[in-house]
Amino acid sequence: MKALLVNTPYIKLYGPLNVGGNFQFPLGLGYIASYLRENGIGVSLLDPEAQGMSASELAAAGRRLSPDVIGISSATPNFPAAVGIARLLKEAVGCPVVLGGVHASAFPGRIAARHAEFDYVVAGEGERTMLDLCRSLEGKIAAEDVKGIAFRRASGTVTQTPPREFITALDELPFPARDLLPMSRYRPQVYADLGEKSISMITSRGCPAACTFCASHVTMGRRFRAHSVGYMISEIEECMTKYGARYFVMKDDTFTCDEARLEEFCRELISRKLGIEWFCYSRVDLVDQAKLELMRLAGCRILAYGIESGNDDVLRGMKKGISADVARRAMRLANDAGFITVGSFMLGNPGEDEAALRETIRLAIETRPVLASFNRFVPYPGTAAFRSVFPRDDFEEPSNWGDFVASGPNVAFASKGLSKRQIQRWTLVAYLRFYMRASQWLWILAHVTGFRHAKAYLRGTAGVIAQLFSWTLGLSWSSFRGLFQGRDR
Repeated sequence: MKALLVNTPYIKLYGPLNVGGNFQFPLGLGYIASYLRENGIGVSLLDPEAQGMSASELAAAGRRLSPDVIGISSATPNFPAAVGIARLLKEAVGCPVVLGGVHASAFPGRIAARHAEFDYVVAGEGERTMLDLCRSLEGKIAAEDVKGIAFRRASGTVTQTPPREFITALDELPFPARDLLPMSRYRPQVYADLGEKSISMITSRGCPAACTFCASHVTMGRRFRAHSVGYMISEIEECMTKYGARYFVMKDDTFTCDEARLEEFCRELISRKLGIEWFCYSRVDLVDQAKLELMRLAGCRILAYGIESGNDDVLRGMKKGISADVARRAMRLANDAGFITVGSFMLGNPGEDEAALRETIRLAIETRPVLASFNRFVPYPGTAAFRSVFPRDDFEEPSNWGDFVASGPNVAFASKGLSKRQIQRWTLVAYLRFYMRASQWLWILAHVTGFRHAKAYLRGTAGVIAQLFSWTLGLSWSSFRGLFQGRDR
Protein backbone atom coordinates (compact mmCIF):
# COMPACT_ATOMS: atom_id res chain seq x y z
CA MET A 1 0.00 0.00 0.00
CA LYS A 2 1.36 3.39 -1.06
CA ALA A 3 -0.08 6.77 -0.09
CA LEU A 4 0.55 10.18 -1.62
CA LEU A 5 -0.18 13.22 0.57
CA VAL A 6 -0.56 16.64 -1.07
CA ASN A 7 -0.61 20.10 0.51
CA THR A 8 -2.99 22.49 -1.26
CA PRO A 9 -1.48 25.84 -2.42
CA TYR A 10 -2.46 28.88 -0.37
CA ILE A 11 0.16 31.66 -0.51
CA LYS A 12 -1.42 33.63 -3.37
CA LEU A 13 -4.65 33.94 -1.40
CA TYR A 14 -2.88 36.29 1.00
CA GLY A 15 -1.97 38.76 -1.72
CA PRO A 16 1.06 41.06 -1.51
CA LEU A 17 1.32 40.60 2.29
CA ASN A 18 3.15 37.37 1.50
CA VAL A 19 5.42 38.80 -1.17
CA GLY A 20 8.36 36.46 -1.59
CA GLY A 21 6.33 33.50 -0.33
CA ASN A 22 7.08 32.48 3.24
CA PHE A 23 5.92 28.89 2.85
CA GLN A 24 4.94 26.97 5.99
CA PHE A 25 5.86 23.31 6.40
CA PRO A 26 2.57 21.30 6.47
CA LEU A 27 2.87 19.90 9.99
CA GLY A 28 -0.50 18.14 9.86
CA LEU A 29 0.47 16.16 6.76
CA GLY A 30 3.94 15.65 8.22
CA TYR A 31 2.46 13.88 11.24
CA ILE A 32 0.13 11.76 9.07
CA ALA A 33 3.04 10.80 6.82
CA SER A 34 5.26 9.69 9.68
CA TYR A 35 2.41 7.77 11.34
CA LEU A 36 1.56 5.91 8.14
CA ARG A 37 5.21 5.14 7.52
CA GLU A 38 5.66 3.82 11.04
CA ASN A 39 2.73 1.47 10.41
CA GLY A 40 4.08 0.00 7.20
CA ILE A 41 2.49 2.28 4.58
CA GLY A 42 4.74 3.66 1.85
CA VAL A 43 4.38 7.44 1.85
CA SER A 44 5.23 10.32 -0.46
CA LEU A 45 4.57 13.96 0.42
CA LEU A 46 4.22 16.81 -2.08
CA ASP A 47 3.88 20.54 -1.49
CA PRO A 48 3.39 21.81 -5.06
CA GLU A 49 3.47 25.51 -4.22
CA ALA A 50 6.62 25.39 -2.07
CA GLN A 51 8.29 23.03 -4.54
CA GLY A 52 7.40 25.22 -7.53
CA MET A 53 5.43 22.49 -9.30
CA SER A 54 3.07 23.29 -12.16
CA ALA A 55 -0.20 21.40 -12.62
CA SER A 56 1.36 19.22 -15.32
CA GLU A 57 4.35 18.48 -13.10
CA LEU A 58 2.06 17.52 -10.23
CA ALA A 59 0.13 15.17 -12.49
CA ALA A 60 3.38 13.67 -13.76
CA ALA A 61 4.59 13.18 -10.17
CA GLY A 62 1.32 11.42 -9.35
CA ARG A 63 1.73 9.05 -12.27
CA ARG A 64 5.37 8.38 -11.39
CA LEU A 65 4.65 7.68 -7.71
CA SER A 66 1.60 5.55 -8.61
CA PRO A 67 -0.07 5.63 -5.18
CA ASP A 68 -2.96 3.45 -4.06
CA VAL A 69 -4.59 6.38 -2.28
CA ILE A 70 -4.15 10.17 -2.35
CA GLY A 71 -4.74 12.39 0.66
CA ILE A 72 -5.24 16.14 0.18
CA SER A 73 -5.36 18.68 3.01
CA SER A 74 -6.95 22.11 2.74
CA ALA A 75 -8.37 24.93 4.79
CA THR A 76 -11.45 26.92 3.76
CA PRO A 77 -9.96 29.55 1.41
CA ASN A 78 -7.98 27.03 -0.63
CA PHE A 79 -10.78 24.46 -0.77
CA PRO A 80 -11.56 25.30 -4.43
CA ALA A 81 -7.91 24.62 -5.25
CA ALA A 82 -8.14 21.28 -3.41
CA VAL A 83 -11.09 20.34 -5.63
CA GLY A 84 -8.99 21.16 -8.69
CA ILE A 85 -6.04 19.09 -7.45
CA ALA A 86 -8.32 16.15 -6.67
CA ARG A 87 -9.78 16.29 -10.18
CA LEU A 88 -6.29 16.54 -11.72
CA LEU A 89 -4.81 13.63 -9.76
CA LYS A 90 -7.87 11.41 -10.04
CA GLU A 91 -7.61 11.71 -13.83
CA ALA A 92 -3.82 11.21 -13.80
CA VAL A 93 -3.65 8.35 -11.30
CA GLY A 94 -7.14 6.90 -10.97
CA CYS A 95 -6.96 5.93 -7.31
CA PRO A 96 -9.26 6.96 -4.42
CA VAL A 97 -8.83 10.54 -3.17
CA VAL A 98 -9.29 11.61 0.46
CA LEU A 99 -9.87 15.18 1.69
CA GLY A 100 -8.87 16.27 5.18
CA GLY A 101 -8.25 19.49 7.08
CA VAL A 102 -10.38 22.09 8.79
CA HIS A 103 -12.82 22.66 5.91
CA ALA A 104 -13.40 18.93 5.54
CA SER A 105 -13.91 18.65 9.30
CA ALA A 106 -16.57 21.37 9.22
CA PHE A 107 -18.60 19.86 6.33
CA PRO A 108 -17.74 16.16 5.89
CA GLY A 109 -21.20 15.00 4.78
CA ARG A 110 -21.88 18.07 2.66
CA ILE A 111 -18.59 17.73 0.77
CA ALA A 112 -19.05 13.99 0.27
CA ALA A 113 -22.50 14.63 -1.20
CA ARG A 114 -21.53 17.51 -3.48
CA HIS A 115 -17.99 16.75 -4.65
CA ALA A 116 -17.42 13.52 -6.54
CA GLU A 117 -13.72 14.40 -6.72
CA PHE A 118 -13.35 13.08 -3.16
CA ASP A 119 -14.05 9.44 -2.39
CA TYR A 120 -13.68 9.98 1.36
CA VAL A 121 -13.79 13.04 3.61
CA VAL A 122 -12.00 12.95 6.98
CA ALA A 123 -13.28 14.91 9.97
CA GLY A 124 -10.92 15.64 12.86
CA GLU A 125 -7.38 14.38 13.43
CA GLY A 126 -6.03 12.50 10.45
CA GLU A 127 -3.36 10.07 11.64
CA ARG A 128 -5.41 7.09 12.80
CA THR A 129 -8.25 7.73 10.37
CA MET A 130 -5.95 7.75 7.34
CA LEU A 131 -4.29 4.53 8.51
CA ASP A 132 -7.71 2.88 8.90
CA LEU A 133 -8.70 4.07 5.43
CA CYS A 134 -5.57 2.48 4.01
CA ARG A 135 -6.48 -0.77 5.79
CA SER A 136 -10.00 -0.47 4.38
CA LEU A 137 -8.68 -0.06 0.84
CA GLU A 138 -6.56 -3.16 1.42
CA GLY A 139 -9.78 -5.01 2.25
CA LYS A 140 -8.90 -5.55 5.91
CA ILE A 141 -11.80 -3.55 7.38
CA ALA A 142 -15.04 -2.15 6.01
CA ALA A 143 -15.33 1.55 5.25
CA GLU A 144 -18.34 1.71 7.56
CA ASP A 145 -16.05 0.70 10.44
CA VAL A 146 -13.62 3.57 9.89
CA LYS A 147 -14.48 6.28 12.41
CA GLY A 148 -14.50 9.95 11.46
CA ILE A 149 -15.22 9.78 7.72
CA ALA A 150 -17.99 10.53 5.23
CA PHE A 151 -18.34 8.88 1.84
CA ARG A 152 -20.87 8.57 -0.94
CA ARG A 153 -22.14 5.15 -1.91
CA ALA A 154 -22.85 4.02 -5.47
CA SER A 155 -26.54 4.71 -4.82
CA GLY A 156 -25.73 8.35 -4.15
CA THR A 157 -26.51 8.22 -0.44
CA VAL A 158 -23.90 9.55 1.97
CA THR A 159 -22.65 7.59 4.95
CA GLN A 160 -21.09 9.50 7.84
CA THR A 161 -19.47 7.32 10.50
CA PRO A 162 -19.26 8.16 14.22
CA PRO A 163 -16.58 10.69 15.18
CA ARG A 164 -13.15 9.43 16.11
CA GLU A 165 -11.82 9.93 19.62
CA PHE A 166 -9.00 12.45 19.90
CA ILE A 167 -5.47 11.18 20.50
CA THR A 168 -4.64 11.79 24.15
CA ALA A 169 -1.13 10.27 24.33
CA LEU A 170 0.48 12.54 21.73
CA ASP A 171 3.95 11.21 22.52
CA GLU A 172 2.96 7.99 20.75
CA LEU A 173 3.13 9.89 17.45
CA PRO A 174 6.48 9.93 15.62
CA PHE A 175 8.01 13.31 14.75
CA PRO A 176 6.64 14.88 11.53
CA ALA A 177 8.22 13.44 8.38
CA ARG A 178 10.26 16.53 7.54
CA ASP A 179 12.65 14.40 5.48
CA LEU A 180 10.02 14.02 2.76
CA LEU A 181 10.15 17.70 1.73
CA PRO A 182 12.97 20.19 1.04
CA MET A 183 13.14 21.99 4.39
CA SER A 184 15.18 24.83 2.88
CA ARG A 185 11.98 26.02 1.18
CA TYR A 186 10.23 26.89 4.45
CA ARG A 187 10.36 30.10 6.48
CA PRO A 188 8.22 31.50 9.28
CA GLN A 189 5.56 34.10 8.62
CA VAL A 190 7.09 37.56 8.37
CA TYR A 191 6.23 38.66 11.91
CA ALA A 192 7.93 35.54 13.31
CA ASP A 193 10.95 35.61 10.98
CA LEU A 194 14.35 36.33 12.56
CA GLY A 195 16.13 35.60 9.28
CA GLU A 196 17.70 32.49 10.83
CA LYS A 197 17.40 28.87 9.76
CA SER A 198 14.19 27.81 11.42
CA ILE A 199 11.89 24.88 12.09
CA SER A 200 8.18 25.02 12.90
CA MET A 201 6.76 22.73 15.59
CA ILE A 202 3.40 22.11 17.16
CA THR A 203 3.63 20.68 20.66
CA SER A 204 -0.03 20.56 21.71
CA ARG A 205 -3.53 20.15 20.36
CA GLY A 206 -6.89 21.47 21.46
CA CYS A 207 -7.75 24.90 22.80
CA PRO A 208 -10.09 25.31 25.79
CA ALA A 209 -10.92 28.92 24.91
CA ALA A 210 -14.41 29.69 23.61
CA CYS A 211 -13.59 32.41 21.05
CA THR A 212 -16.48 32.53 18.59
CA PHE A 213 -14.28 33.23 15.56
CA CYS A 214 -11.62 30.52 15.96
CA ALA A 215 -11.79 27.27 13.96
CA SER A 216 -9.01 25.45 15.80
CA HIS A 217 -11.42 23.25 17.73
CA VAL A 218 -13.06 22.03 14.52
CA THR A 219 -10.23 19.56 13.90
CA MET A 220 -8.49 19.39 17.29
CA GLY A 221 -11.27 19.83 19.85
CA ARG A 222 -11.31 22.00 22.95
CA ARG A 223 -9.51 19.68 25.35
CA PHE A 224 -5.86 20.68 25.74
CA ARG A 225 -3.50 17.78 24.98
CA ALA A 226 0.26 18.12 24.83
CA HIS A 227 3.53 16.40 24.11
CA SER A 228 5.77 15.89 27.11
CA VAL A 229 8.80 18.11 27.60
CA GLY A 230 11.02 15.11 26.89
CA TYR A 231 9.38 14.65 23.48
CA MET A 232 9.72 18.36 22.72
CA ILE A 233 13.40 18.46 23.61
CA SER A 234 14.12 15.33 21.56
CA GLU A 235 12.39 16.84 18.52
CA ILE A 236 14.35 20.07 18.93
CA GLU A 237 17.64 18.19 19.18
CA GLU A 238 16.82 16.12 16.09
CA CYS A 239 16.03 19.28 14.11
CA MET A 240 19.26 20.90 15.29
CA THR A 241 21.25 17.86 14.16
CA LYS A 242 19.46 17.11 10.87
CA TYR A 243 18.63 20.60 9.66
CA GLY A 244 20.97 22.93 11.53
CA ALA A 245 18.03 24.79 13.08
CA ARG A 246 18.68 27.23 15.91
CA TYR A 247 15.35 29.05 15.82
CA PHE A 248 12.02 27.31 16.48
CA VAL A 249 8.52 28.58 15.72
CA MET A 250 5.97 27.04 18.09
CA LYS A 251 2.67 26.95 16.21
CA ASP A 252 0.54 25.95 19.21
CA ASP A 253 -2.67 27.96 19.60
CA THR A 254 -1.55 28.94 23.12
CA PHE A 255 1.91 27.73 24.06
CA THR A 256 1.57 29.10 27.60
CA CYS A 257 -1.65 27.17 28.32
CA ASP A 258 -0.05 24.68 30.74
CA GLU A 259 2.02 26.64 33.27
CA ALA A 260 3.79 23.59 34.74
CA ARG A 261 4.78 22.26 31.30
CA LEU A 262 5.98 25.69 30.22
CA GLU A 263 8.18 26.06 33.29
CA GLU A 264 9.61 22.55 32.89
CA PHE A 265 10.34 23.21 29.22
CA CYS A 266 12.09 26.50 29.91
CA ARG A 267 14.20 25.07 32.73
CA GLU A 268 15.17 22.09 30.57
CA LEU A 269 16.33 24.39 27.77
CA ILE A 270 18.37 26.41 30.26
CA SER A 271 19.96 23.39 31.95
CA ARG A 272 20.88 21.73 28.65
CA LYS A 273 22.34 24.99 27.28
CA LEU A 274 20.94 24.29 23.82
CA GLY A 275 21.31 27.95 22.86
CA ILE A 276 18.20 28.10 20.70
CA GLU A 277 15.75 30.96 20.20
CA TRP A 278 12.03 30.45 19.76
CA PHE A 279 8.67 32.06 19.02
CA CYS A 280 5.28 31.35 20.54
CA TYR A 281 1.70 32.58 20.88
CA SER A 282 0.13 33.40 24.24
CA ARG A 283 -3.12 34.73 25.59
CA VAL A 284 -2.73 38.00 27.45
CA ASP A 285 -4.38 36.53 30.54
CA LEU A 286 -1.89 33.65 30.82
CA VAL A 287 1.31 35.55 31.56
CA ASP A 288 2.94 37.21 34.54
CA GLN A 289 6.32 38.80 35.13
CA ALA A 290 7.99 35.66 36.50
CA LYS A 291 6.76 33.49 33.64
CA LEU A 292 7.89 35.98 31.01
CA GLU A 293 11.31 36.44 32.54
CA LEU A 294 11.82 32.67 32.59
CA MET A 295 10.75 32.39 28.94
CA ARG A 296 13.22 35.10 27.91
CA LEU A 297 16.00 33.39 29.86
CA ALA A 298 15.16 30.15 28.02
CA GLY A 299 15.52 31.81 24.62
CA CYS A 300 11.98 32.90 23.71
CA ARG A 301 12.65 35.86 21.42
CA ILE A 302 9.27 36.72 19.89
CA LEU A 303 5.95 36.64 21.74
CA ALA A 304 2.63 37.12 19.96
CA TYR A 305 -0.65 38.03 21.62
CA GLY A 306 -4.09 37.74 20.07
CA ILE A 307 -5.69 40.92 21.45
CA GLU A 308 -8.31 41.35 18.69
CA SER A 309 -10.14 44.49 19.87
CA GLY A 310 -9.74 47.57 22.02
CA ASN A 311 -13.44 47.62 22.87
CA ASP A 312 -14.56 45.52 25.82
CA ASP A 313 -18.10 45.06 24.48
CA VAL A 314 -16.69 43.62 21.24
CA LEU A 315 -14.36 41.36 23.23
CA ARG A 316 -17.29 40.07 25.26
CA GLY A 317 -19.30 39.47 22.09
CA MET A 318 -16.56 37.25 20.65
CA LYS A 319 -16.17 35.46 24.04
CA LYS A 320 -12.50 36.29 24.10
CA GLY A 321 -12.41 36.22 27.90
CA ILE A 322 -10.10 39.23 28.26
CA SER A 323 -10.35 43.01 28.56
CA ALA A 324 -8.37 45.84 27.04
CA ASP A 325 -6.79 46.53 30.43
CA VAL A 326 -5.53 42.95 30.67
CA ALA A 327 -3.99 43.37 27.21
CA ARG A 328 -2.29 46.61 28.27
CA ARG A 329 -0.72 44.90 31.28
CA ALA A 330 0.43 41.82 29.34
CA MET A 331 2.03 43.88 26.57
CA ARG A 332 3.80 46.12 29.07
CA LEU A 333 5.23 43.11 30.90
CA ALA A 334 6.42 41.53 27.65
CA ASN A 335 8.01 44.75 26.42
CA ASP A 336 9.73 45.24 29.77
CA ALA A 337 11.06 41.68 29.60
CA GLY A 338 12.73 42.40 26.25
CA PHE A 339 10.59 40.38 23.81
CA ILE A 340 9.95 41.30 20.22
CA THR A 341 6.23 41.67 20.80
CA VAL A 342 3.52 41.09 18.21
CA GLY A 343 -0.06 42.28 18.66
CA SER A 344 -2.77 40.72 16.52
CA PHE A 345 -5.98 42.73 16.07
CA MET A 346 -9.20 42.00 14.19
CA LEU A 347 -11.44 44.50 12.43
CA GLY A 348 -15.03 44.25 11.24
CA ASN A 349 -16.30 42.08 14.08
CA PRO A 350 -20.08 41.62 14.49
CA GLY A 351 -21.55 44.53 16.41
CA GLU A 352 -18.52 46.73 15.76
CA ASP A 353 -18.86 50.32 14.60
CA GLU A 354 -16.31 52.92 13.57
CA ALA A 355 -15.93 54.16 17.15
CA ALA A 356 -14.92 50.63 18.24
CA LEU A 357 -12.45 50.42 15.37
CA ARG A 358 -10.84 53.64 16.55
CA GLU A 359 -10.50 52.14 20.03
CA THR A 360 -8.70 49.12 18.57
CA ILE A 361 -6.25 51.30 16.65
CA ARG A 362 -5.64 53.44 19.74
CA LEU A 363 -4.98 50.32 21.84
CA ALA A 364 -2.50 49.02 19.24
CA ILE A 365 -0.58 52.31 19.34
CA GLU A 366 -0.81 52.67 23.12
CA THR A 367 0.41 49.17 24.01
CA ARG A 368 3.50 49.51 21.78
CA PRO A 369 3.98 46.06 20.30
CA VAL A 370 7.01 45.96 18.05
CA LEU A 371 4.84 44.64 15.24
CA ALA A 372 1.08 44.64 14.75
CA SER A 373 -1.21 42.88 12.31
CA PHE A 374 -4.74 44.02 11.53
CA ASN A 375 -6.83 41.13 10.29
CA ARG A 376 -10.45 41.16 9.20
CA PHE A 377 -13.25 39.15 10.75
CA VAL A 378 -13.94 35.95 8.83
CA PRO A 379 -16.84 33.60 9.74
CA TYR A 380 -14.87 30.37 9.39
CA PRO A 381 -16.90 27.16 8.94
CA GLY A 382 -17.45 25.20 12.13
CA THR A 383 -17.33 28.26 14.38
CA ALA A 384 -20.06 30.03 16.31
CA ALA A 385 -19.39 33.03 14.09
CA PHE A 386 -20.19 31.00 10.98
CA ARG A 387 -23.39 29.71 12.54
CA SER A 388 -24.46 33.26 13.36
CA VAL A 389 -24.00 34.28 9.73
CA PHE A 390 -25.31 31.04 8.18
CA PRO A 391 -27.83 29.70 10.72
CA ARG A 392 -29.37 27.04 8.46
CA ASP A 393 -27.73 23.69 7.68
CA ASP A 394 -28.89 24.03 4.07
CA PHE A 395 -27.14 27.38 3.61
CA GLU A 396 -26.24 28.53 0.14
CA GLU A 397 -22.52 27.93 -0.27
CA PRO A 398 -20.53 31.18 -0.57
CA SER A 399 -19.00 31.79 -3.96
CA ASN A 400 -16.02 33.56 -2.39
CA TRP A 401 -14.34 30.87 -0.27
CA GLY A 402 -11.06 32.28 -1.59
CA ASP A 403 -11.76 35.52 0.29
CA PHE A 404 -12.03 33.72 3.64
CA VAL A 405 -8.53 34.91 4.55
CA ALA A 406 -8.21 37.19 7.54
CA SER A 407 -5.34 39.14 5.98
CA GLY A 408 -6.14 38.69 2.31
CA PRO A 409 -6.65 41.35 -0.35
CA ASN A 410 -10.47 41.16 -0.17
CA VAL A 411 -12.93 41.40 2.71
CA ALA A 412 -14.88 38.16 3.10
CA PHE A 413 -17.83 39.43 5.09
CA ALA A 414 -19.42 42.70 6.16
CA SER A 415 -21.31 42.76 9.44
CA LYS A 416 -24.22 45.04 10.25
CA GLY A 417 -23.08 48.62 10.54
CA LEU A 418 -19.93 48.31 8.43
CA SER A 419 -19.67 47.71 4.70
CA LYS A 420 -16.84 45.76 3.08
CA ARG A 421 -15.54 49.03 1.70
CA GLN A 422 -15.47 50.58 5.18
CA ILE A 423 -13.66 47.58 6.64
CA GLN A 424 -11.10 47.74 3.81
CA ARG A 425 -10.62 51.44 4.45
CA TRP A 426 -10.21 50.98 8.20
CA THR A 427 -7.66 48.22 7.67
CA LEU A 428 -5.65 50.67 5.62
CA VAL A 429 -6.13 53.34 8.30
CA ALA A 430 -4.94 50.95 11.01
CA TYR A 431 -1.72 50.01 9.20
CA LEU A 432 -0.90 53.57 8.28
CA ARG A 433 -1.57 55.02 11.72
CA PHE A 434 0.38 52.27 13.45
CA TYR A 435 3.44 52.13 11.22
CA MET A 436 3.69 55.65 9.81
CA ARG A 437 5.21 57.05 12.99
CA ALA A 438 8.90 57.73 13.52
CA SER A 439 8.66 56.46 17.10
CA GLN A 440 7.38 53.10 15.87
CA TRP A 441 10.21 52.65 13.38
CA LEU A 442 12.76 53.51 16.07
CA TRP A 443 11.08 50.93 18.30
CA ILE A 444 11.31 48.33 15.53
CA LEU A 445 14.95 49.13 14.78
CA ALA A 446 15.79 48.79 18.47
CA HIS A 447 14.70 45.15 18.29
CA VAL A 448 16.46 44.12 15.06
CA THR A 449 19.00 41.43 15.91
CA GLY A 450 21.19 41.57 12.82
CA PHE A 451 21.46 41.80 9.04
CA ARG A 452 19.36 38.72 8.27
CA HIS A 453 16.65 39.85 10.66
CA ALA A 454 16.64 43.30 9.03
CA LYS A 455 16.41 41.64 5.60
CA ALA A 456 13.40 39.62 6.74
CA TYR A 457 11.70 42.79 7.96
CA LEU A 458 12.44 44.55 4.67
CA ARG A 459 10.74 41.72 2.79
CA GLY A 460 7.76 42.04 5.09
CA THR A 461 7.68 45.81 4.67
CA ALA A 462 7.63 45.42 0.88
CA GLY A 463 4.64 43.11 1.20
CA VAL A 464 2.75 45.47 3.49
CA ILE A 465 3.40 48.44 1.18
CA ALA A 466 2.24 46.47 -1.85
CA GLN A 467 -0.90 45.38 -0.01
CA LEU A 468 -1.67 48.90 1.18
CA PHE A 469 -1.19 50.22 -2.35
CA SER A 470 -3.60 47.61 -3.73
CA TRP A 471 -6.19 48.60 -1.13
CA THR A 472 -5.90 52.32 -1.96
CA LEU A 473 -6.76 51.60 -5.60
CA GLY A 474 -10.30 50.93 -4.45
CA LEU A 475 -10.60 54.26 -2.64
CA SER A 476 -11.46 57.65 -4.03
CA TRP A 477 -8.93 60.46 -3.62
CA SER A 478 -11.14 62.25 -1.11
CA SER A 479 -11.42 59.04 0.91
CA PHE A 480 -7.66 58.48 0.79
CA ARG A 481 -6.96 62.10 1.76
CA GLY A 482 -9.21 61.70 4.78
CA LEU A 483 -7.35 58.73 6.21
CA PHE A 484 -5.41 60.82 8.69
CA GLN A 485 -8.18 63.22 9.62
CA GLY A 486 -8.91 62.87 13.29
CA ARG A 487 -5.64 60.99 13.82
CA ASP A 488 -5.57 58.98 17.05
CA ARG A 489 -2.54 59.90 19.09
